[in-house]
Amino acid sequence: MEFTLLGPVAAGSDGKQLALGGPRQRALLALLLLRANEIVSRDRLVEGLWGERAPEGARRSLDSYVSRLRAVLDSDRIVRQPPGYVIRVDEGELDLAEFRALIDRGRAASSQGEAAAATECFRQALAL
Repeated sequence: MEFTLLGPVAAGSDGKQLALGGPRQRALLALLLLRANEIVSRDRLVEGLWGERAPEGARRSLDSYVSRLRAVLDSDRIVRQPPGYVIRVDEGELDLAEFRALIDRGRAASSQGEAAAATECFRQALAL
């Protein structure tokens, strides 16, 4: 599975893009991916999707969006873990994690005076 946050929010498997649904479902996926492998509270997700003035049925809608994402992704990819949800992302599946790793490697190379290696790491990060 591949997830992208840099650019359009997307998910793919075996080279094929998955149909993630509408803007709120994509936003939900983005909120979960920003905290991959960590619990994101239902309150945080509701606020992220609707702001401070969430409609009365926001929690039911959130559960519906999660259910639809589970149907598109591997069913065990998003799990309910009080007080919210966790998306399981393995190493190499999220472009943002790769970006951060490349930046860290570039900074380390730069601090060791390895300008060519640092430049290449930063170039690869920007290409993402």
